[in-house]
Amino acid sequence: MTCFLCCRKRVPPLSAVALGLFALIFTAPAAPATAQVCSTAVDIDHFRLTFVGATFNPGLGITTYDYCIENLGGQALSHWVLEACFPPSSLTSCSPAPCFYQLIDPTTGVTGVKFDNLTLDTGQTECYSFDVLGDLTSLTDVVAAMKYAQFASYGSICGPSCAAPICGDGNLDPGEECDDGNNVDGDGCSAVCTVEPFCGDGNLDPGEECDDGNNVDGDGCDANCKVELPQAFCGDGNLDPGEECDDGNNVDGDGCSATCTVEPVCGDGNLDPGEECDDGNNADGDGCSANCTVEPFCGDGNLDPGEECDDGNNADGDGCDANCETETVALVCGDGILDPGEQCDDGNNVNGDGCDASCRREVPTLGEWGVILLALALAALGALALSRRRGSV
Repeated sequence: MTCFLCCRKRVPPLSAVALGLFALIFTAPAAPATAQVCSTAVDIDHFRLTFVGATFNPGLGITTYDYCIENLGGQALSHWVLEACFPPSSLTSCSPAPCFYQLIDPTTGVTGVKFDNLTLDTGQTECYSFDVLGDLTSLTDVVAAMKYAQFASYGSICGPSCAAPICGDGNLDPGEECDDGNNVDGDGCSAVCTVEPFCGDGNLDPGEECDDGNNVDGDGCDANCKVELPQAFCGDGNLDPGEECDDGNNVDGDGCSATCTVEPVCGDGNLDPGEECDDGNNADGDGCSANCTVEPFCGDGNLDPGEECDDGNNADGDGCDANCETETVALVCGDGILDPGEQCDDGNNVNGDGCDASCRREVPTLGEWGVILLALALAALGALALSRRRGSV
């Protein structure tokens, strides 16, 4: 923690302030000496100031200081100031309000946390707290100034200990470019906490043959920033001994793994785990997508969006063409289907069977009529004889 200027060049505190109608008279004794042992309670005139404690919250990164003041009997306390060596920006909150960081309080001469506009009367006790960034639980005696009526009194009590910044403590203090926790040169942060060039910083510094931003061997520039002879490695695009493949990268999932071994890939024609299909390519629209998932296609027998028909094949001339669009079918005599313009269709193109080769009904000849009449007569005689036989029984 950086010691703020006030800790090193403190304005001597005032022991008394006499306020007249037309004049303000200051009496300035020497600053009170710091006690050898941190004081947790002190009587300052007729006020008893008690240090309750300092607690660091690592989750919030703040230290909370708590104090209480009791008026033992006398004039009311109007404000008080606790000496603080941290920067004003480190004070994150305080209570009760109004309270703030005061640089050289005009009535007490103390720089620190000021609690103002108080009316702490005889017999009353009030507690005060403030939060500071960082772990400031290291304690030392600091000045506390009490202002009441026309007077100010001083004492010493436990407060934040402000240490000068130390290069090598691992904390980046103002004025330091770096602090790596040691005072060793040659590791990127010098013994005086300035950034220094080093092998692996990506800059070609004096004495380096190369610097690729790391300290790894085998990549053309070794850990000592010396140029290495080219070496075969997986991902260089060359099929070297011990490699099953080398596609010029170290990426998995493209058929050649990051360790240059052949790996299953969509489009290799093999149905691998996780694939619904693999037709040996990475094209969409052929029934197996570029991601090896089954996709609808013309000819699968399902009427998919965009299809007028799907008869389960990709043949033209059957009413549904190879693009799954409805086609007009020519009328054919002899297909067994009675199409418009046909009188008959007996499934052949033979004349003389009642339906000629042009699908027209044929008229029987005289001989054919005779055969027909004879058949009808015989059928009638047979029916009459059968009827009589049944009647005689």
